[in-house]
Amino acid sequence: MTSYGSVDITADLTEEKKTLDAKKAEVIKKISSEIEEYAVKKYTKYGLIVVPLCHRSSGNGGDRLEIDLKVKEFPEAASELAAKHKSDAACKRDMKAVDDWYFKALQAVALKEELPVVPVFSKD
Repeated sequence: MTSYGSVDITADLTEEKKTLDAKKAEVIKKISSEIEEYAVKKYTKYGLIVVPLCHRSSGNGGDRLEIDLKVKEFPEAASELAAKHKSDAACKRDMKAVDDWYFKALQAVALKEELPVVPVFSKD
């Protein structure tokens, strides 16, 4: 659900998403610290320093390096990724069931018939 209470697949607050994000953050922190450590050792003649996270901003000085790296693969998070994909598939399946039920319910109301049975949801 979104903060406004509407159902939206992009507003993912599932445990699988939280676990995956935590694992990704752990991997990114590890890679970042190793790259920073390597750069400081490799370019000692430039007096490189690691800027504390709370002071990182490209807008406060012309002496900042322009490095922007992104992690595309997370082999350490294979199980978390699999759980997230399974959760996403279940959500899409449930959203389709809701859409189908809603359409049938509209038809039932228009024809003054009994409402259809509400779909059952599961994480499987």
